[in-house]
Amino acid sequence: MRMPKGKPGTSMPAVSVHLPQEYVEALDQLVKEGMFPSRAEAIRWAVRNMLKEEYKLLSTIRAESWGDEDE
Repeated sequence: MRMPKGKPGTSMPAVSVHLPQEYVEALDQLVKEGMFPSRAEAIRWAVRNMLKEEYKLLSTIRAESWGDEDE
């Protein structure tokens, strides 16, 4: 599965992270196998998906807590 690159012309700020060597090696393997065009794209994909999932979870928790206030 190939992941698309970011939108052309989109400006993105740089963010530095420190990762364990094992993570870097795993990222490199994903790039080598063609799953992502670069480490950066793999990390963007992972962050984007984590944020989607966390936002869904947060929305569910908020909805449940708001429902409790009606009782």
